[in-house]
Amino acid sequence: MHISYLIMHITWFFLLCLSFLRFSSATSKCQNLNGAAAAD
Repeated sequence: MHISYLIMHITWFFLLCLSFLRFSSATSKCQNLNGAAAAD
């Protein structure tokens, strides 16, 4: 296995995790805001 391939794989994995965390946090915030608005 080449080092460049390993680095590229780790980089893609890191980007996927980062984007997933941003997406999950954004959706949770939207759900909380929508829930509060519906309750009011």
